Amino acid sequence: MVAQIVKAAGRTGRAPLLILGAFERVGSNWVSDQLRASMQQHNEPFRQQLGVEHPLSALNPRPDSELTALNRHHLACALHDLHGSERHAVKETNLFFASRSVTGLLPESPVLVLTRAPLGIASSFERGGLWQRWAYAERYLGLARTARTPRWRDWSPLLPLDDPQPPVALARMIAVNALLLAEALRADLAGCGRPLAHLPYERHVSAPEDVRSGLARFLGVPVAAPSGMPKRGDGGDFDTSRPKSELVAELPASSAALVHHHVATSLARATAIVDAATVKTASHWLAGDDEYELREPYERTRRRVAVPMQAGSRLPSVGYRRSGLSPVTWRNLLISNLEMAATAEESTPCGFPPGGQELDAAAEALPAPTTATGRANTSGPQATTPTSTPTVFFTTAPGHRAAADRAGEENEGTGVPGHAASQRLLGDA
Repeated sequence: MVAQIVKAAGRTGRAPLLILGAFERVGSNWVSDQLRASMQQHNEPFRQQLGVEHPLSALNPRPDSELTALNRHHLACALHDLHGSERHAVKETNLFFASRSVTGLLPESPVLVLTRAPLGIASSFERGGLWQRWAYAERYLGLARTARTPRWRDWSPLLPLDDPQPPVALARMIAVNALLLAEALRADLAGCGRPLAHLPYERHVSAPEDVRSGLARFLGVPVAAPSGMPKRGDGGDFDTSRPKSELVAELPASSAALVHHHVATSLARATAIVDAATVKTASHWLAGDDEYELREPYERTRRRVAVPMQAGSRLPSVGYRRSGLSPVTWRNLLISNLEMAATAEESTPCGFPPGGQELDAAAEALPAPTTATGRANTSGPQATTPTSTPTVFFTTAPGHRAAADRAGEENEGTGVPGHAASQRLLGDA
């Protein structure tokens, strides 16, 4: 299915940069902020903007189900739009069982893998109350159900249905996502595929200038210091305008011990599921707990947040409201890609052209989204001509393709050689 969609996309232009997270809270906001002036960005289109029922949604409990014909057409058009004369960036975290499909949809895209030590991730969840706010208990149950479908049943021992405590469930999910991503990128990590760089969060804190210069060399675009996302509350985890200078994990000692133990246990059990190289890569990505200073958490003043919807809750009804005296009405819910596809399916018997030409023309007339939290930001200055200097501050696996495949790509700035995939960032050469 993936190969057919890629072929139907008829891609022209440069493949987008794939920014992939080994989990949530790995510094992706920092990276996005630094690249915002250089390239258009698409924030988690496969995870947030596909309906739960979509086979390529990371929330779908049956990711091996089939797409309808119009869904395939819609996805092919979306892939085509991601390739342009200027490189775009597509950021995805927590793809889980959709990792292989999503990376397969963009086979020529250079990859930037963002990682963070599990204690740092758990601390961020603790600080922001993210386990409850983002309904991660339900997410764990959904992943466990997926791991019991025929295609993925080998993974069920890593996601047991034993009513785990939040630190235990979080540790298991961190390990599973890192393993699935490492498996999906196995050929690239071995230096036999696309260009790939690894950026640990800890390096972003300890040497931000080196990270920016390394990003510029890898991508061939200017990388600016973060201008800052809008400040929230005490300027905590989502604020990129305040640089961090220390690595602190604010966790109860008991929770920290559970996270560390269950990540290690999951990685050990994975040797029966994936090859040793994949386990080694995931272990490398999830190293660094010892770099954090453990502190007891303290109560913070939090802004009021929406309560996450629980399983079985009644979905809100779609409605429209008028704003002031304007004739424009606003819908109260976002329109998902699945709804768009369903609308087009229902319109076909009424004479809607199967190729979707009128829909494409209408879409082209709409202004591009520009908000920091939307699908894309306006593109900034034209990329500078990349150099052939090796990527010094990133763990990279250089691409090896036939000369014919490399023709016309001399100035893309992502095929430069770098350190071997087994090396850590800076100081391991």
